Amino acid sequence: MLTLALLLTAAHAEPDMPAEPVAEAPAPVDPAVLHDELRAVRAQLLDALKKKDLDAVVATLHPEVVFTTTNGEVARGRDGVKAWIGKMTSGPDALVKSFSYDVESDDLSVLIGGDTAIAWGPSTDRYTLSNGETWELHTRWSATLVKVDGTWLIASVHSSVDLFDNPVLDQATGMLGKVGLGALVGGLLIGLVAGALVGRATKK
Repeated sequence: MLTLALLLTAAHAEPDMPAEPVAEAPAPVDPAVLHDELRAVRAQLLDALKKKDLDAVVATLHPEVVFTTTNGEVARGRDGVKAWIGKMTSGPDALVKSFSYDVESDDLSVLIGGDTAIAWGPSTDRYTLSNGETWELHTRWSATLVKVDGTWLIASVHSSVDLFDNPVLDQATGMLGKVGLGALVGGLLIGLVAGALVGRATKK
């Protein structure tokens, strides 16, 4: 009895602890809303590129963005992307006088966890070079976007062009001409035959 009385006394002496609030799970976001937000980022970026507003361009990018360009260069971070665009489009050594992009998507972006999206598709890129030449490239692009503090930012972009169908190759082929192209093919065949013979001799 004494033990029971002590336990009851101790129990009444302990203050009532407030129950910890149970965190409510965030309400699921409508995918249609997320896709509309992603379209707005795309429109914002294309408008900034059209106006050559580099500050507006980098505002759509994640601070640690990685951009692999169509010409195979890699620009990292906002300052890196800004420097690359500036190098290509301004200054005495600029290669590009003007440009435009018609960007499309193959499908709705793949949504991962509500804060990551993967988008991809084709683009028709038109360039007027500093020497007056005009090029039209049919490229493929992919991009990953992440949502940070409620804002979608582009974390990575990759752009590529068809190796076997592009104006650079067409121009190179035209310069070679039939005779030059034939000599090139002949040289490649000779190289392949010579390589095969050397390989056989080595095996013996």
